[in-house]
Amino acid sequence: MSQAPVWRSNGTPSLAARAFTIRVYAIATQTGFRVLPGGLARVAAENATDVVSTQRGGGSKDIWVLSDGGDERAATGTHRRLQVSIRPDDVPSRLVENLFWLGRYMVRCADNARLLRSTVRVRVDRGVWIHAVRICRALGVIAKDPQPANLRDGPDPYGIAADVKHIAWCASQVRSRLSARYWRAVVGLQRQVQEAAASRQEPREALERLALSLAALSGYAAEDMTHDEGWRLLRIGRRVERLQFTAGLLAQHLIAASATRQGQVEWLLDVCHSISIYRSRYFVAPRLGSALDLLVRDAHHPVALAFQCGSIARDLDELAVSLRISRDPGLEAPIPEFSDGDLIRLESDGDEAQAARLALAAQLQVLHAAAAQLSDRLSMRHFSHTGDSQSVWT
Repeated sequence: MSQAPVWRSNGTPSLAARAFTIRVYAIATQTGFRVLPGGLARVAAENATDVVSTQRGGGSKDIWVLSDGGDERAATGTHRRLQVSIRPDDVPSRLVENLFWLGRYMVRCADNARLLRSTVRVRVDRGVWIHAVRICRALGVIAKDPQPANLRDGPDPYGIAADVKHIAWCASQVRSRLSARYWRAVVGLQRQVQEAAASRQEPREALERLALSLAALSGYAAEDMTHDEGWRLLRIGRRVERLQFTAGLLAQHLIAASATRQGQVEWLLDVCHSISIYRSRYFVAPRLGSALDLLVRDAHHPVALAFQCGSIARDLDELAVSLRISRDPGLEAPIPEFSDGDLIRLESDGDEAQAARLALAAQLQVLHAAAAQLSDRLSMRHFSHTGDSQSVWT
């Protein structure tokens, strides 16, 4: 391979020769394919001589395209008129599909990280620990391994490390829509999970750092991306994933015999990142009825089921107006409704209260399935990569 000088931050001398390759690009025109000038130059890692790969520590270099100077003189002429052209806003269906799943995987990873973090916190309380581990296993977050904080993949394709790989893959497919700091955060997230698995650091600390990194990604998505149809599908993906997680978590909690105990309810609120909101709103210790009021029917709480359903409905309305299409019917299962008396009954003891909790859990499972059906319908409608929809996702 050809060699190019590369600056070395450490070592002597400061410049070293590295192997490099150039990836060129061609575009299709009405008269045939045309190779573009320049390209992408990639340099190998320090010890690599025959492999150029960014995954193995390689880097990139700028390519300068030299001309005879005629174009520059013409561009600076006094009579040249500035022309600004705007690309047509046609979004490929595959790009929008990856945005949708990027939103889902981000929320899935964040929810699972919070679930594991809250579970690790209650190891000192055997009763809450058994309850939490059972729910983690029921939701598929951990396997039969008794230690639920294992971030190493192993054979588990549904662990946190696997979710981070899916985030990185989807982000790589939509990199043109992501800001520079978003991409740096994705790369840092991958490195963070790899280092946590290799160093065997304290699980709680690793999960805390992971949750903070994922929160930063969510903020970058809201602040750095154009709020167009693709971004709206990304947000719908986030809402659908959060709705499924919360509904499944509440259903698994309600079927437990210890669902009304204070420790278990406090753990539930901590998983949903709602303990501080609960303490500021309710002047009582954590109780099941008050927790359900907050996590199910509060339309202003970002984790509540009512908030997710309302947000999905608004995004579907805006999507239909923007694309000039018929609106998707949305969720085909309603949010469970109950009065204040029903909340008191749900946190009571006895067979009648247990039957009411099981009935509510069944409603939540139906809502969980309805969210999955909505995701399938959106995929069939907007992400069908055949015919014209390969180039224009609408």
